[in-house]
Amino acid sequence: HDDAHPLEQSQANLDTYLARWPDACVVLVTIAETPVWGLDVYGPAWNAFLRERADVLADWTPIAAAHPEYLLDDLVHHNAEGAAAYRTLMVDAAAQCVAAPPAG
Repeated sequence: HDDAHPLEQSQANLDTYLARWPDACVVLVTIAETPVWGLDVYGPAWNAFLRERADVLADWTPIAAAHPEYLLDDLVHHNAEGAAAYRTLMVDAAAQCVAAPPAG
């Protein structure tokens, strides 16, 4: 694997994975763009990549930014309140695929 280009490798990996199910309704969840682990550096590009590929985007980024109290002190993982909000976001996004799956 190529350590010099982790974002590009991750993007290629996801494209390969998604290609296995071309007719699936794809729900993708963005990441919080916090300064931990370089997420403020890599996050915007990764999230833009996800936006291009999702049939339904579960956009966690603005929620995490508006509600820092949802995150633990590491600014990545969720506390109980954050986990509940994250779960609701994902369930609501998946429900959109069930209600109106993409034409394939």
